[in-house]
Amino acid sequence: MKYPSSRIAAAALCTAALFTDASSPRAGAQAPADVVIAPERQHLIGVTFEKARMTALRLNVRAVGTVAVPTRQRWELATRIDGYVEALRVSAPGERVVQGQAIADLYSPDVFATENELADLVRRRARLGSDPGNPARAANAHLLESARARLRLWSIPEAQIAALEAGGAVPRLLTLTADRDGVIESVAARQGQRAAAGDTLASFVDLSRVWVWTSFFQEDQPLLTDGAAVTVTSSAYPNEIHHGVVALIDPFMDAERRTLRVRIDLDNPEGRLRPGMYVDVDLESDQGDGLTVPVSAVLPTGRRHVLFVDKGDGHLEPRYVEVGRVYGQRWLILKGLAPGERVVTSANFLVDAESKLQGALKDW
Repeated sequence: MKYPSSRIAAAALCTAALFTDASSPRAGAQAPADVVIAPERQHLIGVTFEKARMTALRLNVRAVGTVAVPTRQRWELATRIDGYVEALRVSAPGERVVQGQAIADLYSPDVFATENELADLVRRRARLGSDPGNPARAANAHLLESARARLRLWSIPEAQIAALEAGGAVPRLLTLTADRDGVIESVAARQGQRAAAGDTLASFVDLSRVWVWTSFFQEDQPLLTDGAAVTVTSSAYPNEIHHGVVALIDPFMDAERRTLRVRIDLDNPEGRLRPGMYVDVDLESDQGDGLTVPVSAVLPTGRRHVLFVDKGDGHLEPRYVEVGRVYGQRWLILKGLAPGERVVTSANFLVDAESKLQGALKDW
């Protein structure tokens, strides 16, 4: 049977009108009519339902980060005097050191001469006696204090100065020690080389606490707050979870990637997390409770979102709803739906096609 071309054109116009979004006058004037699909046919095309329910909204955002050494936990051993590296007590990066451990023996003519001067002044003080009115004794005391001050400026240990004043032997070499526990990051000195004041002999890091630098997209900015708890895992130790906090949020956004750089502080007592290592960062945020439906229940139409509500006896109501963001596999419904209402969760496109067909036949 052939239909007149005018009737075919009219049917096409009616079908096109059903596909218009919320910007059309017809869509804004009234809600779409119910779709009638017999329960047997619903079962045949695979329609399933689920009730809209209140759900605890927990948002989990994952990012990739890089482990770095905190600035305050990196330090250098530098000499404050000119001299020569007589003996180097460490050899390579990666060696662990403890506070007070000898790192290098330095020979400095200036220090050696000043220590001998201090020893001579101590002996002279003993010869001058205890008369406070003796001008030579006062001059000797002044020179003695000056020698002590120079040695302190060169970071000579107080114990070594006290030993000299007690009559101990003048050491030829100055032993430089580690300020605290750590790991050698680099060794710049070479045995026998000349070292000028200010030269770095070795650098150290303390890995008991580390930074993790990561980036989050701008959509996740509302979740980022100072002190927010995060968990960090690595592929090297997948069963270990490290707990840290957001310590710094970069106020400047990456203009190309549209991301925010974030610094996370966390303890690393066993040194499992090593500088330069890639790690996974998980940020969880509790957003309270909200009305949700499965992601598959909502059909985006451009400017609006629609779902089909079961009204019973095969009647399905197309309803426009206002949505929030996706939490896991569920949409947050802000407006347009009540708790307990049943919505179609599968075969939505077939139901949508049926609604368009019924609307076209009705207008035709």
